[in-house]
Amino acid sequence: MATVPSLTFGLTGSAPEDPTPVLYGMKGAIFWVLGFSAVHAVMALVFGLALGPITLAGFAAGLVLLATANHLILRGKSPEAAMRALPLMHASLLVYAAAIIAGAVL
Repeated sequence: MATVPSLTFGLTGSAPEDPTPVLYGMKGAIFWVLGFSAVHAVMALVFGLALGPITLAGFAAGLVLLATANHLILRGKSPEAAMRALPLMHASLLVYAAAIIAGAVL
């Protein structure tokens, strides 16, 4: 019987019980997330200005969630802290989607 190896995509250690990022290390991963969050905020502002005030207000709420997630990551500086911040990052995407739809409809 053939077995299929588990995939880690190079994002974590070799064992599931070792969630340490191996590509950049924890400090590098924090800077990676913060850097792209800053780029994301600038592009959200540009995109939001093009779509109108309703969308811009929704993007502002999403950016607050994203800033809170980044704060959790910076404060915790661990993979566990990043996992606690992950739902906030996903919630910000839902807020963005709702804001874009509201801006188009209203």
